[in-house]
Amino acid sequence: MKGLEAFSLIILFLLSTIGLNAQTVKFVTGEWAPFTSKDISGQGFVTEIVLAAAQEAGIRVELFFAPWARCELMVKSGEAFASFPYVKTEKRQKSFNFSDTITISYAKVFYYAGFAKEISWSTLADFLPYRMGAVRGSSDVETLVNAGIKPIIATDSNAAFGMLKLGRMDYYPENELVARMSIKNLFPGDVDKFLTLTRPYSSNSLMLLVSRTYPKSQELLLKFNSGLATIRKTGVFQAIQKKYGL
Repeated sequence: MKGLEAFSLIILFLLSTIGLNAQTVKFVTGEWAPFTSKDISGQGFVTEIVLAAAQEAGIRVELFFAPWARCELMVKSGEAFASFPYVKTEKRQKSFNFSDTITISYAKVFYYAGFAKEISWSTLADFLPYRMGAVRGSSDVETLVNAGIKPIIATDSNAAFGMLKLGRMDYYPENELVARMSIKNLFPGDVDKFLTLTRPYSSNSLMLLVSRTYPKSQELLLKFNSGLATIRKTGVFQAIQKKYGL
C-alpha cells in the first residue's frame, strides 16, 4: 500500500512538471537596443539571454513588444509573467518579484553641446537647477522624483536624444551602450556633439520584473533562475555576450 501511495505521488509530481513545461508563458519587453529590440538581429542581448535561460529551464516563451509603461501594467495585472530588463526599485518591490541578475547596466549623463555643458555633481540635488530627462516607465523617473526633481518625460530613449538635440532638456541619464547606438542611428552627423558628464551616473542590476498574479509565477521564477545559472556555467551566456561584442 505504501508503495502504491509513493507511486501515485511520483505520478502527480511528473504530471505537474509536464503541465508547467507545456505551458506557453507570456513575456513582454520594449525597445532598448542593443539590450532588447524587435528591429535588430536576435532581438537584443538581454532578449537572447532570457530566451536561452527559459529554454534551458523548459519554459516555452511567447514574446511580445510593447511600450515600457504598458509592459509594467501587463505584468502587474497578470496578463504577462514577466518583462525585462528592469531595475529593482523600492516602489516596484511593493508590487513585483524579481529574477536573479541578468546583466549590469552602466549609465552616464548625456548632454548636447551648445545647450548644456560639463558640470561637477556629487548628488542628484545638484541637478535641481536643470531640466533632467527620463523615459516614461523607467526607474530613472522614480529616482529623480525621489531626489525632488520633476523630470521631463520622453516616450523612449530615441525621443530623449531628440529632445536633447533640440534643447528641450539639459541632461539625460542613459545606459552608455543604448545611448551610443541610438545617437549613431538617429544623428550620425552629430555624434561628436552628444557628450557625457565625467562622473558616471549609475550601475544597476538588470532583472526580470515578475508578476505575482500570473499562473504558477513562483514556480516559473525558480525554474528561470535555475536556467539562467546553468547557461552561465555552460558558456551559452558568454557566447551571446561575445556575439554582441560585450
